[in-house]
Amino acid sequence: MNQNAADLLSMDFNTTLKTALYTENAANTLRVMHMNGRLKENLPLVDRLFEVPERTDFHPEGNSGEHTLLTIKEVREENPETAAMMRYAMMVHDLGKVVTFNEQVTKAEAKGEPYEIKDLTKHYGHAEKGVALVNKVSDILQVPDDWKEFAALVCKQHMKAHDFDKMRDIKLYEFNDEIPEKFYEPLMQCCLADALGRDVPAAAKEQTKSDFADKRAKTDDVRHFMKISNGDKNNFANSYAKYKKQNDGNG
Repeated sequence: MNQNAADLLSMDFNTTLKTALYTENAANTLRVMHMNGRLKENLPLVDRLFEVPERTDFHPEGNSGEHTLLTIKEVREENPETAAMMRYAMMVHDLGKVVTFNEQVTKAEAKGEPYEIKDLTKHYGHAEKGVALVNKVSDILQVPDDWKEFAALVCKQHMKAHDFDKMRDIKLYEFNDEIPEKFYEPLMQCCLADALGRDVPAAAKEQTKSDFADKRAKTDDVRHFMKISNGDKNNFANSYAKYKKQNDGNG
């Protein structure tokens, strides 16, 4: 899987894309396919992300397509199969923003007043709205079943990572309960890649890494307790509260 860009782009689209996802040049290959029209021709939903604006105070790169490429570059995984699956998930994780952007355009046009495309950056609910689109793209590309399942999970769950530190224990239980063990660490790494996928200085990224480590520590602890307790949701709150109190006392 060490083909150079010229070799990759001489293949048919599906082979080009799937081969690229096994390499660290995946984002660059996607960029070239966006620029030469192959992405729009074969995966218009993904290509559309480059037309979806982002808040430039948080995403200086300016649009969801550029953000997507940056997240792919942030994937850090030694296992080639897992890395390819993670890059695929990042490629499609924000497809819901195509939906939320279209909704904003429709509302703006309904008002009959002048508006700027660059201001339509409210993507509330995009995680949940993107799952169906992720599954659609997975079916088009005929990706492995694990890739499809994982990509849908990343799409649905990635926004929760921003609020791990604010979520109630029971919500962290529900989050963990939805994530199969085989996907947990790759999912956490994809959530970090999403947070890092911004055109910001290196120092800001290091702070993001530190902040994310603090946030995930809470959900890691809940997951650990779920493994050792074998408790269900009905008795989780009380038993976990006792567990935390005991561990705080031993700290």
